[in-house]
Amino acid sequence: MVSQLVLTLIKKKNAYVVAFKKGTHELTSHLEKKDAVECMDEIKCVYLGVQIGQLKILESSKRNKKSTNKRTSEHRTKASNQN
Repeated sequence: MVSQLVLTLIKKKNAYVVAFKKGTHELTSHLEKKDAVECMDEIKCVYLGVQIGQLKILESSKRNKKSTNKRTSEHRTKASNQN
């Protein structure tokens, strides 16, 4: 899940700026007040769900990249040791 969430109301625009952070990934989104109210009232929360999903994809991609890099490094070490 998201490790940090910052919500800022922009009164002039009647909207919120939502900043999500998970690990090294950050995502900032604009959320209309109407959408925020619907989400808090458990009517619908699609927009925030999509944004949180984006963070999950980024984090998963980062983990997969690290795993691939580690396997490549291990493969190179084995190949070096065989020569």
